Amino acid sequence: MSYLKKRIALFLCMVMAFTTVFCVIPQKEVQAATKVSLWWNFGDYNSKVKEAEIELGAKDLYLGDYITASGSIYYGCLSNNSGATYSSSNKNVIVIDKKGKITAKKTGTATITVKFKGTTGKCKLKVVKSLASAKKAFGEEYSNYEVAKKAAENFVAAYGNGITTKNRYNVLQAYKDYAKNWVPTVYADYSNTSKTSYQIIEPILGRASACAYMAYEYGRTRNPMGTIQSKQFKIKSIKGQGTKVTITLKSKVTEEQLVGIQYAGIYSDEIVAKKTSTLYVPMYIAEKDWTNPTTVIATVKKGSNQITIKTKKLKKGKTYRIYGGTGGGWLGYGSGNPNTFKAK
Repeated sequence: MSYLKKRIALFLCMVMAFTTVFCVIPQKEVQAATKVSLWWNFGDYNSKVKEAEIELGAKDLYLGDYITASGSIYYGCLSNNSGATYSSSNKNVIVIDKKGKITAKKTGTATITVKFKGTTGKCKLKVVKSLASAKKAFGEEYSNYEVAKKAAENFVAAYGNGITTKNRYNVLQAYKDYAKNWVPTVYADYSNTSKTSYQIIEPILGRASACAYMAYEYGRTRNPMGTIQSKQFKIKSIKGQGTKVTITLKSKVTEEQLVGIQYAGIYSDEIVAKKTSTLYVPMYIAEKDWTNPTTVIATVKKGSNQITIKTKKLKKGKTYRIYGGTGGGWLGYGSGNPNTFKAK
C-alpha cells in the first residue's frame, strides 16, 4: 500500500471511529469526555516536528486549512470551526488574523500558537523567497503536481459557498476528480540529512483539503447505508431465494439518498459521479456466523422501495447476513433494522 493510500486509509478509519462513538454516546457525555488532538496536515501525522515553509507573497493562506482537530468528536479542519485563536511570535515576519489568515511580511521564522477547545498547539513557520527546491523534492510525485493543483482549483471553484441542491452534482464530480488526483503536495522530505522538513506548498491545496472535509461530512450525514439514524434506510423486510435478495424499504428511495451514497463512496471509486436514477452499490452477504462472505452488487433506484441484489445461489433454509455498503457502517446498525434473512 502506498504512502498516500495509508494516509487516506488512516484518515477514513479515524473518521469512522469518531463518528461511531458520537452515535452511541449521549451528547453531554461526549462533550465531557472530549480531549481534542490537533493534527498538522503539512507534517507526518506521527511526527513531533511541526515545521513548515511558506513562500513570501503567498495569498489566501489560512493556517486552519492545514490543522485537523479530533477527539471523541471529529471537528475536521479548524477553518471549518469557530473558536480557534491564533497568534504569532514574530509579527515582523508573519501576521495572522482571527480567522487564521497568514500574511508573510518578510523572510524569517515565527512560531504560531493555536488554541482550540482548551488544547494548545504550536508550529514553526519559515518564510522563504521560493519553494522551488521543495517542489523538486517530490520526484515522481511532482510529475502529478500540476494535475493535482488543477484538480484542487476546480474543486474549490465548484464548491462555492457550500453544497446545495442545485450544485451538489457538480461539487461531487469535482470532489471525485480532486480525490483521484490528490497527492501529498503539502508534505516532502527534501533534506539530505536525517532531519525532515515539511512545507506548505500551495494555499489552494490547503483550501481544497478543508473543503474535502466538509464534503465528506456532507456525504456521511446523508449516507442512507451508514450509521446516521435519521438518514438511514428504514428496512421493512429482507427476502432471499435462489440467486436474488430483495430488501423492501418502508419508503421510496429519494434523490438525496442517491447523492449521499455517491458522496460516501468517493475515495473508493465505487460511485458514478453524476446525476443518475440508479446506483450499483458493493455490499456483502455472509452466513449468519460471518463465514463464507461474498461480494455482491445492490441495485438502488430512485422512486423504488426495493433494493435488489444478485448473488450466488443461496442454500434453502440457511440464515444469511447482509452487511457493508458504500462508505460506511453496517446496514441497519443502531436503528433496529433487520440485516439477516432465511433463504427460501
